[in-house]
Amino acid sequence: MKILAIDTSTQYGGVAMYDDESGALSEHRTGKSTRRFSESLMEMIDICLKNMSLAINDIDCIAVTGGPGSFTGLRVGLSTVKGLAYAMGKPVVTVSTLLIHAWMLPFHEGYVCPVLDARKKEVYSAVYHWKDADFEIVLEEGAYRIDEVLRYIDKKTVFIGDGLKAYGDTIRESLGAKALFAPRNMSGGLPSTLARLASARAKRGEFTDMATFSPVYFRKSEAEIKRGK
Repeated sequence: MKILAIDTSTQYGGVAMYDDESGALSEHRTGKSTRRFSESLMEMIDICLKNMSLAINDIDCIAVTGGPGSFTGLRVGLSTVKGLAYAMGKPVVTVSTLLIHAWMLPFHEGYVCPVLDARKKEVYSAVYHWKDADFEIVLEEGAYRIDEVLRYIDKKTVFIGDGLKAYGDTIRESLGAKALFAPRNMSGGLPSTLARLASARAKRGEFTDMATFSPVYFRKSEAEIKRGK
């Protein structure tokens, strides 16, 4: 199965093309702001397809991050995926941005805690525990103050995500030796990790109905707040 994976949930998103039969993978990432995804996304898709010597109609399934993350970025990614899926008649798999981060760190004996900067002194976060070849939820996904997340940490925990730039010192001061930190560049691997997760879900028939799907935001956007919605 050939999976096209699109991540526009964070500032450093990208696209991956994955063939789960051969194991071939092509990934193209960007360091541009999510405001630029609307201009660069189709170009990144084209690059990945060319790297794999594929045409767009060779895609069997499309995967996309379902949130949380950048409001603008998520909307651009999902609108692109909807357009491609409807035009080509291809199924779609959505995966949580936080869970994708966690799956970059399987097999850890303690906890895994993605931390994404949600601004307004909050983070998008969750706490997961690896057990029986899968992640159990210790703290449900949501928008939290960092101290609310840290209350759930009682063992060694690997933290990952762009929120570490703002809250890394706070985490270190609070948890001491229990706090471990993934390399900052690891978050750039979201598209390839998404592609592999989507492949497993697609084989189980776990597709998303894009006619009814809404991205996970956990709170209102600035525009919605200003409109009083």
